[in-house]
Amino acid sequence: MLKAKQKLLSGDQPVLAAAVDRIVSALPSEMSGAGRVQYLGVLLCIIVLDAAGERATPQAVERLTDMHASHILKVANKLVDLGLLEREKIVASHGKGHQNHYRPIMNLSQIVRDASPVDRNRDISKKG
Repeated sequence: MLKAKQKLLSGDQPVLAAAVDRIVSALPSEMSGAGRVQYLGVLLCIIVLDAAGERATPQAVERLTDMHASHILKVANKLVDLGLLEREKIVASHGKGHQNHYRPIMNLSQIVRDASPVDRNRDISKKG
């Protein structure tokens, strides 16, 4: 088990761990574990859509997750407030009105660089 943990924390994984920690620590403490996972999942879907060159709209994330677009909108806007995404209003695909298009505004290694030395060196396997 120790070797698996060491492998997980080598390479780029500490960067991902710092991103997860930043998101989770910024969420309300009364939020359930399932709620926290939804935020992480929506962020991951937006990163994947953006990397694939697709517009990351609530409707695009809905197609990936079957989560209702209005809930995705709420989660994505909170991720904008946390400084993890940027939001741009674009013309809707049907030509009427607008849609929100989300993009990651940070590269994951930037999170580690911006974190305090204590945060960067924290053992994520321990609570607190």
